[in-house]
This record gives sequence, C-alpha cells and structure tokens, in this order.
Amino acid sequence: MKPLNWVELTRQQIKARHGFGWSIQGIEKQNKVITKIVYRFSNGQRSTVITDIEWNTNNSKKIQDLIIEFETLMNERHVDLKKAYELIIGNKVFSDKNNYAPSAAALINGTLAHSLDFDDTHAEASLHSSAPILSAALSAAQMKDCSGQQLITACVIGYEIQIRLGLAGGASKHYNRGFHPTATCGIFGAVAATGHILGLNKDQFISAYGIALSQSSGSMEFLNDGSWTKRSHVGQAAQNGLKCAVLALEGFKGPQKAFEGKWGYLNSFVSGGDSKKALNALGENFETLNLGVKPYPSCRYSHAAIDGLLELKEEIGFHFKELEDVEIGLSNTALNIIGVPLEEKRNPKNIVDGQFSMPFCAAIAAKNGSFVWDDYKNSLTDNETLSLCKRIKTAHDKKAEECCPAYMSANAVSYTHLTLPTNREV
Repeated sequence: MKPLNWVELTRQQIKARHGFGWSIQGIEKQNKVITKIVYRFSNGQRSTVITDIEWNTNNSKKIQDLIIEFETLMNERHVDLKKAYELIIGNKVFSDKNNYAPSAAALINGTLAHSLDFDDTHAEASLHSSAPILSAALSAAQMKDCSGQQLITACVIGYEIQIRLGLAGGASKHYNRGFHPTATCGIFGAVAATGHILGLNKDQFISAYGIALSQSSGSMEFLNDGSWTKRSHVGQAAQNGLKCAVLALEGFKGPQKAFEGKWGYLNSFVSGGDSKKALNALGENFETLNLGVKPYPSCRYSHAAIDGLLELKEEIGFHFKELEDVEIGLSNTALNIIGVPLEEKRNPKNIVDGQFSMPFCAAIAAKNGSFVWDDYKNSLTDNETLSLCKRIKTAHDKKAEECCPAYMSANAVSYTHLTLPTNREV
C-alpha cells in the first residue's frame, strides 16, 4: 500500500451530513452556545464526522461509524474515580518495551514528542498539535482497540478544536498573559480526540470540556531560566485531556460553558477572544491542512531567519569569521519570545535557552551552514559560536509584522568583509 495521505478530507460530504458550513452571520447567533457547537463537531451527532479519508491515491475507504453507544457505567452519584486515574496497565510508549497506564503513556509520549521542538506547527495559532493530541488519542485508541482510521479521524477532530481555540484567542494576546497555547488549547483538543474514541455522549462531552477548563495550563516562565516545563506542559495536556474524558464518561460533572462562560476559556485566558475564528466553517474548512513540519529543532519563529541566513551563506559563500554584524528583524510576538532581552539571548546556558534564542540559532546556521539537533551539544560551549552570537542583533521589523500572524516571517541582513580573488573588497 502506498503511504497514507490523510489530509485529503472530503469536505462536501461532511457539510451535507452535518451542516457545519456556517456563515459569519450564523456565528453571531451561535456565540452563546460555543460549547454545544464544539460538542456537535467532536461527537459528529452520533455519526461519522469525517466521512472519507484518502488512504492512497487510488483507493479511499469510508470510515465506519465511530460512535459506540455506552450504557451508564455508574450511577452519577457514585463516580468511579479509580477507573479514571488507575486504569489497567497496558499502554505503550514509543521506544519503550514496558507497559504503562493510559494516562501515564499519554504524559510520557506527549512530553517526549515535544522535547526536541521538531513537532508540527500552525503558524497563525502559534501552536503544535500532534504532540498533545496524538499522544492522548494513542492511549485512548489502545484502551478501545480501535483502527488506524478511527485514530486518525479522532486526531483531526482534536487538531481542529485546538487550532481554532488558538485562533480565537490570538497568539500574541495569549503569550502576553504568560500562557503557552500548545498546552492551554491542547488539552481541549485532547478531550475532543479521546472523547470521540471513547464515545462520549452530549452531556459527557460538555462536562469533559468543563473539567478540562480547570486543567488547562502552561506558563511561559520557562523562558526566563531554560527550565523543562515547556516539554511537560504538552505531556500534561495529553494526560489530563484523557483523564477529563474518562472522568466525564464515569459521570463526573464539569461546568457547562467551558468556552463562553463568564469564567470560561475565552473570558479568562484571552479576554473575550474572537469566537468567529473558532466557529467559521467548522467541519468544512480544515485548519489541520495548514500545519507545517519544522525543518529545525528550535522555536518556529526563528526558522525564517535561519532560512534566510542559509540562503545568504550559499549565495555569497561567506565564512562566519567574515561576518561583522547580522541584523534580524522580527514581529513583536517573535521578538518577545526569541529576541529579547538581547543580552540574555546572546548567552544561552542550556538547550531550552538555545531553542528560544534567535542570536544562537542564527549563529549556528551562519557558522555551520545547517542546523541539526546535535548542534546544541556542540555549540553551547563553543567559543566561536558564542562569540558570533555577540554580533547578532534583533529588532522589530515592519515587514515581518505585516506578515504576522498568518506567517512567521523575518528579515535577515548580514554585513560581511570579503576579499575577492581580484583583491577588491566589498
């Protein structure tokens, strides 16, 4: 079988079945019931949500009905918390022969998947989807022994919920409040994916999102000392998303307005947000198709400048010792994450510092003509790389700002002192 091409989604059939192609005017009327609308998409109205997924170029298989009717497991007054937190051990972690409880496997897989900073990125929402959502969905899929088609369907549902919440909140506003959107939005995507696999009904789904509201977290404080919590944020989003779905399945009650309520997500994390971006063409236009894979193991905001420097190096053929100055122009959002305080960014102390340092990433690219994971180990103590960092400046750039947030653009300018074969200097 040829490699599966899972992003070829049949939009018209979804629209015909579920009527998700809302207009902006329709959304205006729906703002007060966002949680129920999100449930409707996550649950697929007890039917197939994503009707067809192209499994190869010649043959597409229709996904069977993913929703399994559950009888009430426990009286709602006797919630089995043990089942939610101490499920049978039998889930797998990548590259590990041991078995783990589902929530533990989700935590480990999610944390490891995000650790190298190579995971997929949605530029405008400024978040990563696969690490928190696939990790949670894998655990749920093993619990239910579901097919690969069912797993992929659940992941796409989760991606859509996470990304659209990120779009609704706005990346800059979210960062300015000190939150890490991959994690804060990721838990809701994990709920959507795992809840779909577990077959939550309407009330259970709404409760699961409500429970997740109290679990949603992820502080950007790691930027100040290079700590490891950025990685664990994502694992915890996967773990807690799964737990929220199981708790709701067991009858645990959560707030009914997780997103639009007075203290809901959009009014607590992002000061109201733009609900139109969350709901417009939900189920018709798939933001999943706008996910991109990272070419370098660093913050995605650094990649445009890295690309620019690598192209300049190839075109001009400069040696890093010939660089007098390098100026990198960034959007405000990018500048606040990887560009300032400049003196600190020029002096990374550990890998996380390096991943979020524009001067350091630029120095590696300019010196080596490439950027791979092992460069951290080799460059953090390399005097030539660190000396080059001192010649790299960061500043706000109007052109980069104009492209933001749809694109994570940058402007790279290098000043070199070259001696040509004719002894002419340029």
